[in-house]
Amino acid sequence: NHPQIESARQAIAAAGALTASASMKEWQSASDALRRAGDLLDEVPPPSADLNLALGKSVQVSSSHPTTSAEVLTKGDRISPAFWSSGDDNAKVDHEEIVTIDLGAEKQIGSVYLFPRRAGSVHGFPLDFDIKVSTDGQMWKTVRVVKDAALPTGDMPRRYAFDATLARHIRIHATRLRSLPDDLGFYRLQLGGIEVFDPQQ
Repeated sequence: NHPQIESARQAIAAAGALTASASMKEWQSASDALRRAGDLLDEVPPPSADLNLALGKSVQVSSSHPTTSAEVLTKGDRISPAFWSSGDDNAKVDHEEIVTIDLGAEKQIGSVYLFPRRAGSVHGFPLDFDIKVSTDGQMWKTVRVVKDAALPTGDMPRRYAFDATLARHIRIHATRLRSLPDDLGFYRLQLGGIEVFDPQQ
């Protein structure tokens, strides 16, 4: 039902139709189209906010700027300009940041939506990150690895789906950050929200 899904489906079908005799240019074009298709699938609008399993749940962060609060991440407010930002300690150089959400009980999950920083910029969105899950907060399993993540379009969140898994804790482990052009080139992780959904959503 979403235009993004139909566009991605067409790109995948076109790539599948290529034969071994296709030229290098045709293969490169198909590769580029598939990469764009992946970006389109990551922009599927989120389900209803009341289905968000992370709504109001406890969240911990590796650092926090004193003017922001990590509670914003699970508040579920898709309109407010409020956002969370990592702190100042290592901001002059690229570094790692971690956000961990406790769902309060084990749940079947299948996708995580990351909402960009609002207030006129999306540049705090991470470049490289892993999505990890745990049932006990001690042993972690990586369910999605993201490299060179595209910037969100406006306030649209980006969707990261993975195989259905049972988890109580969800961790976003950012391993490469963007340099913020509107913040002295500092490296920060900045998000407007994180939403988690079961595999059927």
